[in-house]
Amino acid sequence: MYVSTENTKDAFRLFTTLNNRGIPLTNADILKSQNVGSLASDKDKNKYAKIWGDMEEEHEENFDRFSQFIRTILIKEKARTNLLEEFTSWYTTPRFHL
Repeated sequence: MYVSTENTKDAFRLFTTLNNRGIPLTNADILKSQNVGSLASDKDKNKYAKIWGDMEEEHEENFDRFSQFIRTILIKEKARTNLLEEFTSWYTTPRFHL
């Protein structure tokens, strides 16, 4: 399913509504929301949402698998858990000590 909105505020409201109503979301849907939603400016949100959307369109139902391949290439080791859990853990665990 592909849904488009006029602006990012409506997009995140729609995402939350669909998610709360039990419509199954892919890991890629959740990662997109977390990543694009964390950007500071609407200009950046729109830019990267478009890039992400173009990749989703190109890979269609295989986008979750595509994102797992990209993860493996970048991390250079086999995943120990699913991509969403790994991403959440990676970003909530401090990596650097000052």
